[in-house]
Amino acid sequence: MSEELLSLPTSPPTQPTTSTLSSNDKLKLNRIFQSYKPICDELITILSNTDENKFEKQDNKQIIINLEYLIQSLIDITNEYQHDQLSLTYIFDYLMIPISLIINSVDNNNSNNSNNSNNNSNNGGLSLQNHKVLFCIRKESIQLKSFTLLSKLLDNIKITQFKKFINILTIIINYLNQLQQSQQQPNEEFLKILLLNIRLLFKCTQDSFFSDKQIYPKHPFLNGDQFVPFGYTISTLLNLLTQQQQQSQSSTNNINNNKKDLANTTTTALSREIKKELIITLDFIIDPFSKRSLEYYSILFQIFPGTISSLFKMISGDFKLGSVLKVQCLDLFSKIISNTLSDKVKQFILSTTTSSSSSPSPYNSNNNNNNNYKEQINSMFKESELNLYNMFCLIYPTSNSYSGLRIQHSIYSKDNGTTLLTSKLSLDKYQNREALVRSAFTILSNCSNLKSLSPILLEVLVLFYGDSYPQIQDQTKQYFFQLKELKNNNSNFDIDIILQDNFNHLFQSLSILICNNNNNNSGDTDITTGTGGNTQIDEEKKIIVFKLVLSYLNILGNDISSFFSTRIDMIASTLISLSEMQSPSPSIPIESSSSKNLQQSLEESLKIISDNPFEKNQKRSIKSFSNLSLPFINFYSRDSEDYLIKVIELIGKLCDIREWIDCLISNSLLSSSPKRKEIIFCLNHLLIGNNSSNDKNNKNNNIGSVMDFSTVQYILEEVMSPNLLNLVISRDQHLMYSNKINNSNSNTLLSISNKDNDNQLEIYFDNTVTISLVLESIGVLTNIVGNFQTKKYRQIFLSKIIYQLLEKFGLSSLESGSSSSNNNGLIINQCKKTFNQIQISFEYQSIQDIIYKNSDYLLDTIESHMKYLDSFPNTPSIFEGILNITGLGFLPFLSDTIRMILNSLDLAIETSKNIQIFVSILSNIVKVLYNNSKHQLQYQQILLKLNEIKEKRKLKEQENNKKEEKENEKEIEEKEEEKEKQSIQDIKEFFLSHHSKKDDKIEQLNQLDIKNNSLKKQQDQQLIDLLKMETTPQQLGIPNFIETTEIQRQMAQEIIRKSIHFISSKNKIIKMAIIDIVEMGLVIVATGTRKYGGVEDDEDQKEIVNQDDHEQQQQQSNKTNADKGIEKVALFPLIHLVWDSLVKRVSEPDRIIAKKSLEVIQTISNLSLEFISQRFWDQLWPIINRILIDEQSNQTKQQQQQPSNFKLQNNNNYNNNNNSATSTATKKPLIVEIDSSIKTIEESIEIKMKKDKLKYTPSFKVQFVCLQTLKTILLGSAGNRIKQNQIMDIAKTTIYYLNRNQPEQFQLFTMDIWKDVLLRNDPDSLWLLLFNLSNQFSNEIYHFQPPQKQPQLQQHQQQHQLIQPIPNNFQYSSKDIIDFKSNASILFNLIN
Repeated sequence: MSEELLSLPTSPPTQPTTSTLSSNDKLKLNRIFQSYKPICDELITILSNTDENKFEKQDNKQIIINLEYLIQSLIDITNEYQHDQLSLTYIFDYLMIPISLIINSVDNNNSNNSNNSNNNSNNGGLSLQNHKVLFCIRKESIQLKSFTLLSKLLDNIKITQFKKFINILTIIINYLNQLQQSQQQPNEEFLKILLLNIRLLFKCTQDSFFSDKQIYPKHPFLNGDQFVPFGYTISTLLNLLTQQQQQSQSSTNNINNNKKDLANTTTTALSREIKKELIITLDFIIDPFSKRSLEYYSILFQIFPGTISSLFKMISGDFKLGSVLKVQCLDLFSKIISNTLSDKVKQFILSTTTSSSSSPSPYNSNNNNNNNYKEQINSMFKESELNLYNMFCLIYPTSNSYSGLRIQHSIYSKDNGTTLLTSKLSLDKYQNREALVRSAFTILSNCSNLKSLSPILLEVLVLFYGDSYPQIQDQTKQYFFQLKELKNNNSNFDIDIILQDNFNHLFQSLSILICNNNNNNSGDTDITTGTGGNTQIDEEKKIIVFKLVLSYLNILGNDISSFFSTRIDMIASTLISLSEMQSPSPSIPIESSSSKNLQQSLEESLKIISDNPFEKNQKRSIKSFSNLSLPFINFYSRDSEDYLIKVIELIGKLCDIREWIDCLISNSLLSSSPKRKEIIFCLNHLLIGNNSSNDKNNKNNNIGSVMDFSTVQYILEEVMSPNLLNLVISRDQHLMYSNKINNSNSNTLLSISNKDNDNQLEIYFDNTVTISLVLESIGVLTNIVGNFQTKKYRQIFLSKIIYQLLEKFGLSSLESGSSSSNNNGLIINQCKKTFNQIQISFEYQSIQDIIYKNSDYLLDTIESHMKYLDSFPNTPSIFEGILNITGLGFLPFLSDTIRMILNSLDLAIETSKNIQIFVSILSNIVKVLYNNSKHQLQYQQILLKLNEIKEKRKLKEQENNKKEEKENEKEIEEKEEEKEKQSIQDIKEFFLSHHSKKDDKIEQLNQLDIKNNSLKKQQDQQLIDLLKMETTPQQLGIPNFIETTEIQRQMAQEIIRKSIHFISSKNKIIKMAIIDIVEMGLVIVATGTRKYGGVEDDEDQKEIVNQDDHEQQQQQSNKTNADKGIEKVALFPLIHLVWDSLVKRVSEPDRIIAKKSLEVIQTISNLSLEFISQRFWDQLWPIINRILIDEQSNQTKQQQQQPSNFKLQNNNNYNNNNNSATSTATKKPLIVEIDSSIKTIEESIEIKMKKDKLKYTPSFKVQFVCLQTLKTILLGSAGNRIKQNQIMDIAKTTIYYLNRNQPEQFQLFTMDIWKDVLLRNDPDSLWLLLFNLSNQFSNEIYHFQPPQKQPQLQQHQQQHQLIQPIPNNFQYSSKDIIDFKSNASILFNLIN
C-alpha cells in the first residue's frame, strides 16, 4: 500500500491563540483563570519546594489534608465552569502542571535512589529534598483526587494536538502498569477512575482525529510509528482483562520455584466490576474504528488477533466470571469480527487493489504484485476463518452432527467431548440466550464470506427458534426474515441450502445422538471427536436435540418434502430407532446357560433387583421410566417423548402419508415384525400429523393427498390382526388360552405365549403396550373417518371396531385386580380415550349411547361367538366391557344369554367344555349387580342404625312424658288435699312441708344437672345433628346406586344355585370364580327384606327406607309395583345352601382357596348375625383351630431348624389334655424364645428381617385370615352365647399369638378377641393364667407376708409357691414370661 495514504501533515496543528477570541470570551477566560490561579500557585509552591526544613514541623496528615483540599477546590471550580469548554481548553495546559507533578512523582521502580543527580528525572521534576511532600503526594488518596480532576477536565475539553494526547495517554497507561505489577490489592475505585480517564481522553480527541479532515486528513494511528501507543493501550487493557488466567498459568508453571520468587511475580485477580469496566473501555476505544471499518481496516487488522483471542479466553473462562461479563465480551467479540472481516471490507480491499492496478503508478507497476496482494488478503481471511471456526465450535452450541459443526485439529481438540450442544455461556439464562442469538445474527449478516462459520451460526438461530422465551422466539424469527431478504441481495449466500444440509446431517446422526447403542463396533466413528467409540449424552441434551430437529422442520417447512420423499427409508429407520421400546429378552437355551461362570450367573440373578427387567442392553433403574407413557429405552423424560411425538407428527404433516403407509406396513407383515410397537407408534403420529394438515386452516399448505376410506380399511385390517389383538396380557389369560389350544389342537391363536416361563412378565408387558398402541391406532383412524363427508363410512368403520374395543376394555378390567394391573391401565385408559374420540367424531351423546345404538350388532356377534367358544375364549370379557359402561341398563338385553348359560350348567359336568367361560360370564354379570348392591346395603345399614337411634329417642320422650304426667297428677292431688284442710295451722304446716320437699327436689335436680350437663349436651347435639342431616347417599359419602329389584335378586339366587356344585371343581380358576359368585350373590340378596324361608310377617319384611328422602320413596314405590307378584328371595336359606361347600373349601390344603373361603364366611357373618353361631362351633371352629395349630407347628419346626439363635424349651412340668387338638398343641412350646446369648448387631438385624419377610409368606396370610374370621364371628354373633369350654379352647389356641415376637397384626387380633369376648364372658377362668404370664408373682401386693421378715430359705419357697398351676391344656416355661408379659399385663389389668 502507498505510503502517501498514511502520511501525516507536515506541520502539527497549533493551539488557537487568544487573538482569535472576542472580548467577552477573553473576559470570561480571564475570570476563570483567576479562579484557578491562586490554588494552582499554592499547589505548585508546595510541590516545587526545595527547602528541607520548611515542612519539617508539619505533620504528614496535615500536609495530605492541605493537598486534598487544594485539589478538591480545583475539582469544584471545574464543575462550576464545566459548560465553558472553550475556556477550559485554553487553561488545560496550565492545569496540567500541578497534575503532572503529582502523577509523575511516583517512582516507577519503587526503590531507594542513591544517585542525587537523577533526582529530578526519577521524581517527575520534584526535588528529593522535599521528601515529606513527596511522601504525601504518593498517597493513594492524593493520586485518586488528581485523576479525578483530570477526568473532569478531559470531559469538558477538546484536544487537537496528537502529542498532547500521547503524553496524557502514556501517563495513564504507565500508572495502570504500575498497579498491575504491584504486590498489593489495587483499589477498584482507583482503577475505575483510570479507565474513565482513558475513555474520556479518546472521547475528547474523536472530533479532531476523525471528523476534522482539515487538521487530520487521516487518523494519526495510520502512521506505523504513531500506532504504537494505541496498540500498547489495547495490550495493557487486555493484559488486565486476562490477568486471572495469567496468574493461574504462571503459578502452575513455577510450582517448583522458590517461594520468594513466586511472591514477587504473583498478581492479584481483578473483580468482575473492574473487568466489566475494561470491556466497556475496550469497546469505547475500538468502536469509532469499527464504525469506519472501510477506512481503518488496517488498524482493525493489527488489533484483531490479540483482541479476539483475549475475548475468547474470557468467554470460554470459568462460569464464576458471571454471565453479564461474558455477554459483554461476546458482544464486543461479535462486533469486532463483523466489522473487521465483513463482506464490505473484503470487497473494498480487493476493489482498491484492482483500481490501483488499472491506473499507472510507480508503486503498482507490476500486476503480479497486485495478484500476490489479493492472495495475501484471501489467505489472511481464510486463516482467520479457520481460527474463528474452532472458537465458534466452543462458544456456540451445535449438534456436532458432521464435520462442518465439529472442531478441527487444533489446540482446542481436548474439549471435543464437551462441545455437544453446550456453550461457554450458560444456556439457562435469558440474557445469555439473547446474546448468542444476537451475536450469531450480527456475524451472519455481515460476514457471509466466512462460509465455514455459517452452518454453526445458523444452527444457533435454529436452536433458539422455538425457545421457551417468547421474546427470543420473536427476535429469532425476525432475524430469519432479515437473512432471507439478505439472500435475495446476495446470490452467494443461500441460507436454505445451508439449513437443508445441516438438517440432513443432523437427521442422519440422530440414532447416534439419541440411541444408547453399547454394542457398536470399534470402527464406528464418534460424531464429536471423529474417533472410534460411542457418544453418550445426557437427557437434557437429548431434549435439546429433539427441539433442534423440530425447529429445523418448522423453518424449512415444505422445502424439506423432497428430502423426505427421496430418503424415506432412512428416515423411517431413524424414527423407529428413536422410538425403540423395551422388548422381551430372548429365551436362553439350557446348554448355553449352563456354560456361564458363577460371576455372570450372579449378575443375571441380581438384575431383577437392581436393573429394569425389561431392559435388554442398557442398565438403568426402573424409576427412570416413571414419567413415560410408553417404555422407551433411549430416553426417560416426558419432555423427550413429547418432542419426539411432535417431530413425527410434523413429518407426517409435511409428507405424503401414502408413501409412509407403503414404507411401514406394505413391505412386510406387521404382526410378525420385531419392531411392530415402534412401527405402530410412528404410524399413529404420522397419521395424526397428516390429519391435522387436512384441517380447514391448513388446506392451502397440504402437500399430501387426503386419505380415502379404502386406505383407512387397509390400515385397520393390518393393525387389528388377530395375532395383535389376541396377545396375552396376564397369566390367567395365558392359562385359559393354553387350555383351549390344547383342547382344539391348534396353535394359530397365539404364538408368543409359547416362550419360556422365565420372561413371561416381560412378554405380558410387551403385549400390553402393543395392544394399547393398536387401540390408539383405532382412535386415530376414528378421527380421520369422522372428517369424511359420507356418513355411511362411519357405521361401517364402527361395526369393525366396537366389539374389539369392548372386549379389550372388559379384559383389562377383569385383570385390573391382578399383579399386572399397572400394565392393564394402559389398555383401560386407551379404550376410554378411543371411546371419547368415537363419541366426538361420530356425534354420539355419550359412550352409553354408542353401545345402545349398536346393541343389535353386539348381541348378534355375542350370540355367534357363544356357539364357538373354543375359537373365541375372550367372550366373557365382552360382558364385562359392556356392563362396566352401561351398568344395569344393559342387563335386560342379556336375559336370553343368561338363561341359556344357566340351562347349560344344569346338564354340564366338571369335564364339560366351556364351563370356565360360562362361569366367567356369570361372574361378570353378578359383579355388575354386586357393584350396585354393595352401596345399597351400606346405605341400609346406616339407615338401620339411625332408625334405632330415633326409636330410642321416642321411647325416652314417652318416658319423660309419663313422668311429667305423674308429677302433674301428684300436684293436683296435693292441691285437692290443701283445699280439704280447714285450719290455718294445718295450712301453715302443709306449706312448710311442701316447700321443704320442693327445695330438696330442686337441689337434687340441680346436682344431677351439674354432673351430666356437659355429657348430655354433647350427646344430644350429636344426635340432633345426625338426625337433622339429610341422610341421602350423597350426604353420607356413598356413591349413587339404583335400588336392587327382586328380579335381580332372583337372578343372583338362581346363578348361585346353578353354579354352587362346581365349587368342588379341580380347576382352580373355576373354583375361585364360584366363590366370588357366592360372595357377591349373597350381598345382592341381602339387600332384600326377607331373611328366613316360609311365611314371614309383613313387619319382618318391611323395607328400610329413609322417610326424609322423597326420591328414594318414589323409587321404592316404583320398585314395589315392578316386583308386585314376584316371590321375595330369602337370605338365610341361600346361606344354608352354600355353607357346607364353603366349610369344605376351608379345609382344603390349597391355602389360597381356604383364604378366599374364609373371607366369604366373614361376609356371611356380617349379613346373618346369629344365624351361623351354632354352625360355627360345630363345623368351622374345629377346622380353624386345626389350621392355626398346624401353622404354629410348621412355623416352630422351621425355626427349630435355624442356627443356634433359637432354642427349644422343655415343657415336662405340666399335664396334657387327651383330645387330639390339645395333644398337637402340647408337642411344641408356646413360644420359640430368642436366645439372650445373641451378641452381635448383625444377628438381631437378621432376625428382624426374617420377621418382616414373614408377612409375605402363605402361612402368614392364612393365619391372618383365620384370626380375622375368628374375631369377626366372635364379636358379631357367636360371642354372645359362648360356653366356658369354648372360651378355654379359644384361649389355648390363640395364646400363642400374645407373644411379643409374633407379627403385630396377630397380636392386635388376639388382644381384641381376649378383651371383648373371653374376658367379658369368663374372666375368672383366665385370671390365674394371666397372673403368671404377666409376672404378677413379683408384685408385693400379692405376697402373703413381707419378704424381709422371712428367712432366706422360706422366701425362696414362698416365691416358688406363688407360681401356681395354671388351667389345664396350658403350658409354658419360666422364660416365656419375658415374651408374654407386655400383652398379658394389659389383659390382666382389664380383669382387675
